[in-house]
Amino acid sequence: MTPDTTASDSAPSDAGVVRRAIDRMTVGDGTFDRPPPSDILLAVVLSLPAVVSYALEGGGPAEGSAPWVGWPLLALIFVPLAWRRVTPSLTISVTGLSTAAWFLLGTTDPSGASAVVPTAVMVAMYSVAAYGSRFDGVVSMLITQFFVAVSILSVMSSDDVSVYNLVVNVLLFLGIWALGDRTRVRRDLVEQLTARAQQAEESRELASDLAVADERTRIARELHDVIAHTVSVVVVQAGAGRRVAANDPAGAEAALASIESIGREALSDLRRMVGVLRDEVPGGDLTPQPTLADVPDLVDRLAAAGLPVTLRFDGEQRALPPGIEVTAYRIVQEALTNVLRHAGVVRAVEVTVGHTGDAVTVTVVDDGRGPATDGGVPGSGLVGMRERVGLYDGALEVGGRPGGGYRVRATLPVPTASADERAGVPAGEVGP
Repeated sequence: MTPDTTASDSAPSDAGVVRRAIDRMTVGDGTFDRPPPSDILLAVVLSLPAVVSYALEGGGPAEGSAPWVGWPLLALIFVPLAWRRVTPSLTISVTGLSTAAWFLLGTTDPSGASAVVPTAVMVAMYSVAAYGSRFDGVVSMLITQFFVAVSILSVMSSDDVSVYNLVVNVLLFLGIWALGDRTRVRRDLVEQLTARAQQAEESRELASDLAVADERTRIARELHDVIAHTVSVVVVQAGAGRRVAANDPAGAEAALASIESIGREALSDLRRMVGVLRDEVPGGDLTPQPTLADVPDLVDRLAAAGLPVTLRFDGEQRALPPGIEVTAYRIVQEALTNVLRHAGVVRAVEVTVGHTGDAVTVTVVDDGRGPATDGGVPGSGLVGMRERVGLYDGALEVGGRPGGGYRVRATLPVPTASADERAGVPAGEVGP
């Protein structure tokens, strides 16, 4: 006999549809994956009165009912309550339909076990509202309520049925449903608040990590500026002192004195930086930074070291924000350090500090050998200058000059608040 390939091919698809339907109906909110002990205990406690009552009645039904269905129905009514938080929709479906069957079959007298059985439906209804999805819970509740109501009414005499009883029962079950739904809403709100708090904590940790990374970059940049400049000047002075030591002892002594002075200044800068990092006292001196007013001293030190450097200020000098002052000074310092390290023999180096209405510009040009032609990666000095200028939305231009040599030009925008200074308001003074 040839197998029915059509049926076998469609079977997996049909099984998949059924499986998805069952999963949709049976899966709860994911809080529990197995019956918790408290729910198992609840199912046992709720079932005891019905079991005892049914046993005392002799396990017998009313006249005309099926005697063999009583015990299995009691099991189907109460046992699913243990899974009320795992599979709430399936729990109310099994418990509700079994309760309907209990009354339709007239399994026992209403004054006995039947008086306890509805409590299982109430617990199942609360559970589906509190732990199931709202859509599936509403559908399960309506269907179950319909069958339970029909079954109860079918076994009641006309004298027992009244509008009052119907309204009371409807309101009772709606109240239970509302209580469970409110529990679910509050639990969802708590979960959302917890998730938001966790997200906020992660955001704070990320911001803290970024701040630490930025601070490390700033410290590395400052160390590079101080150390690279100092070592370059020391190397130049040491070389000059060595060459003149035999013929010009006084010149060699001057070079050594310059090396000592520059070294002491570098140590002072390093101590200051480390002290700021270690300072745990609020209000400590956190801004011992150089400014454009210190550029002449920088130029004088390099001129004393043998670098043919000149300085010129263009425009009206005025007070600038501290961050821009430090950045402009560091650009000049790094550019002159690069001249010492990379320009080779130079005849002239010119430093220009220009003030305009909305920006300050520092330019350093030399007539040395110009940029390297090997296409290598830019050094950390140029990277640091770009980072400094970028912090203030400035522009940095570096490269060779048409007639030979190298040029560094940095333009730093000045905040519009400096217009007060041009109007005669002293820097740092705030008007009423």
